[in-house]
Amino acid sequence: MSGTEYAAYVGRSRRAQDTVEPWRVEALAASLDLELDAAPGAPLPLPFHFALFRETTPRSATSPDGHPQRGVFLPPISLPRRMFAGGRMVQHAPLAIGGEVEQLERIAAVEDKASAGGRLVVVRVEYEYRQEGQLCLSEERDLIYLEDRGPTPAPGASETVADAAWQRDWEIDPVLLFRYSALTFNSHRIHYDQRYAREEEGYPDLVVHGPLLATLLCRLAEEEAGRAIRSFRFRAMRPFFLGWPVRLRGQPDGEGGGLVEALTPSGEVGMQATFAFA
Repeated sequence: MSGTEYAAYVGRSRRAQDTVEPWRVEALAASLDLELDAAPGAPLPLPFHFALFRETTPRSATSPDGHPQRGVFLPPISLPRRMFAGGRMVQHAPLAIGGEVEQLERIAAVEDKASAGGRLVVVRVEYEYRQEGQLCLSEERDLIYLEDRGPTPAPGASETVADAAWQRDWEIDPVLLFRYSALTFNSHRIHYDQRYAREEEGYPDLVVHGPLLATLLCRLAEEEAGRAIRSFRFRAMRPFFLGWPVRLRGQPDGEGGGLVEALTPSGEVGMQATFAFA
């Protein structure tokens, strides 16, 4: 199936409802060693909404990789490897913990591309989150489908943090990967099935969730600056793996925003994000 044939999926949308349950916020904060107010009515930290709207697909309706079978909502793309490659979000008003949320999900684009590592397909999905009719959060996510065991696409040029004002070190362990998969109901086997990650998808070990790294970067910027973030844009450039020490660092730009990034053990930028304060 070509990108032209996938065009029939562009514009497809669906709605869902969920509740920002305090226990779920507390569980995610505990998994990330964060202290925050999870009382009903308190603002939901950005981007904790990744733990909302879990797609509870029956086990019998999952693909061999653990994801829901393709072609139900997302296009039936045949390329076997899938990555959450990046996203963009704008917070118009904080979601309130304890409140009900309505989500509108829409497939905005499907692009068939060629890269140095072979063919890939990029699916861009748009989201809107509302509480009591008010638009609180707008978001776009980029999903990339790759050929089997091919290399990760080479990143484009990027600006790195020269003199970091903020820095934190993390080590990704199995407990964190398990908890994040469970809290987001993410059954992609590259995050918890070591044999599958190595033998089927060709990775050296379990893969760290892209949204997990994005959450750590976003929380670094907001907590160090002591100001609420209005917009956050992140791009995954290299995968991170179980057991790696991860260095997070960032720098405000003096103009109401800044840059944060996650470094691999060899010092390469694996994920980079820009942000703007409210």
